[in-house]
Amino acid sequence: FCFFSLVSPASATVTQLAAETEDSVSITEVSTENGENYVRYPQLEGMRNPAVQQTINDDIVNLANIAQRLITLSTLQATGATLQVGNTTYLYNQLLSVVISAKGMMETLRNGHAYTALAYDLNTGQRLQLSDLFSDVDAAVAWMEDQLLSGYADELSSYLEYAELAPLPVDCFSFDENGITFWYPYKQFALLSGYSGAAQFQYGELQAFLIADAGSVPSRLGALVPQYTDAQILENIQNTAAEGTLPYTSIHLGDSISG
Repeated sequence: FCFFSLVSPASATVTQLAAETEDSVSITEVSTENGENYVRYPQLEGMRNPAVQQTINDDIVNLANIAQRLITLSTLQATGATLQVGNTTYLYNQLLSVVISAKGMMETLRNGHAYTALAYDLNTGQRLQLSDLFSDVDAAVAWMEDQLLSGYADELSSYLEYAELAPLPVDCFSFDENGITFWYPYKQFALLSGYSGAAQFQYGELQAFLIADAGSVPSRLGALVPQYTDAQILENIQNTAAEGTLPYTSIHLGDSISG
């Protein structure tokens, strides 16, 4: 089942998900504010290899265009324009995923919205590619694009100025405990809210394409679905109900949800 994510302003500007700490590694948020406007981005701390840590931190700043965002932020009072740059992060088993959302005055001096999605292996400092996740990238991408086009293309509003679901933005993806999300550039797929769209695929539906070797990125993410007996399936359902959670979501019963 393919879940097509229409990202709302509330989720797009979340500044920081609770970062999961491993060994001595943690994530800190660097924040600069100007009235109601802000630039917030994540940086790693406490890695055993400071050179790798610096490489990743510098990469995040450079690829998310943070220096330019900060320059823009400093000029907003004079122009009356707005800019809000927030982020979400996921850290698990020495694998890091970062999504930075910038809404407001872009470097083009026009209002817009842009996602920057980055993924890293903290063991090496290398940025992850789809080839680190899929055994046959072309086949996996073709399947996902087909799912989007056959399942959702006809449901998009005719009022959307940009509504191209394919090609999938293969260089702009993130992951979490549930699946892989692809974040579209604004001029390919933009919502009526002014935010770019995103398409999320759950690990369960991607099993045929994921690299299943021990020690692979999907294995380290816990993305490989084991074969359960009926008794184990029943136990998992009972545990999920007892914990007050929902499959493929990060919310729990009683949590508040932004509108």
